[in-house]
Amino acid sequence: YGLPLVTTAVGAQGLEELDEVARVEDDPEAIAEAILELAGNDALWIQKSRAGARYAATRFSYAAMGAQLLDAMGIDAERRS
Repeated sequence: YGLPLVTTAVGAQGLEELDEVARVEDDPEAIAEAILELAGNDALWIQKSRAGARYAATRFSYAAMGAQLLDAMGIDAERRS
């Protein structure tokens, strides 16, 4: 719901282009710094929140998941109806 994300490389596995919308850090100090940066910068918080929400909507909405499933099955979405 629009919260900015700070995660580790393990948490980001399989999520293509996540580094464009979230901070990916493995060092505990770098994670803490990223959180403090977000907490202290309203504009960055809003930017990353909105980017994360768009990222989730384009990849994990019902429509996006349905399109991915049809693609994986080799079914043309235009012809299925």
